[in-house]
Amino acid sequence: MTILGITPDDITFIGVLFACSHAGLVKDSCKLYSSMIGDYGFKPTSLQCGCLIDLLGRAGWLDEAEEFINSMPYHPDHTIWTILLGACITHADVERAARAADRIMALRPTDSGSYVALSNLYALAERWDDMARMRKLMDQRGVFKMAGKSSIEIGGVLHEFIAGDTSHPRKREIYEELRRIEGVIRERGYVPDIKAVLHNAAREAKEKMCCFHSERLAIAFGMISSPGGTELRIMKNLRVCPDCHSASKIISKFSGRKIIVRDANRFHEFRNGSCSCEDYW
Repeated sequence: MTILGITPDDITFIGVLFACSHAGLVKDSCKLYSSMIGDYGFKPTSLQCGCLIDLLGRAGWLDEAEEFINSMPYHPDHTIWTILLGACITHADVERAARAADRIMALRPTDSGSYVALSNLYALAERWDDMARMRKLMDQRGVFKMAGKSSIEIGGVLHEFIAGDTSHPRKREIYEELRRIEGVIRERGYVPDIKAVLHNAAREAKEKMCCFHSERLAIAFGMISSPGGTELRIMKNLRVCPDCHSASKIISKFSGRKIIVRDANRFHEFRNGSCSCEDYW
């Protein structure tokens, strides 16, 4: 645009900053942000600030991300703190996550996301007492966790699943297919990521729980309900967990199918053992 003599507007900067965030271009994004203010005279909006915070957080620059929030020219809203909280979850920064969650709870005390995210991070750190404290706080405030659901349309009919679902009329076939898939992907190097199971349980039990996540049930049902090579399209109301993400890549390779999952964050296109997000979502 500069070469063509076209002056970028504030929306242009949002788009480029967002792209830099998902590509991990920290230095380029920081230069662009400075240029937006110094060369083009734009006053940063919350969206542009959010993009830069997301970039710093994804890259693991959590100190810089929090300092940037504290130096913003206006009061950060719940979205800004949610971005920081998400980065803290990714990089397992428990104490910073607690600070961010406290800010979100103060702004939106009935929004379950911050409670659940912090509770899950406590579970990952095996801080079970802190996890129980967060769950108790949710009960006291009447905050309810949204159940994870995955759906797939076959023959014009929408089929919906939750983790460990046994309500589907073809449940026996679905679980047989799950066991078959589990055997194949383990032969191809899959190792369950039990961090995705946020319960105080033995490793074997956690591995079984991973296998029964809602998106895995939807994939298994799609496999037994459509001809080989057919593309599978799945919707999930929450973010895809890292374990299911890894498994889906391997499934796409051995099955020769393209698997598209639309989760709460973005589209994932699994094909031939890789994902369109390049493991950065």
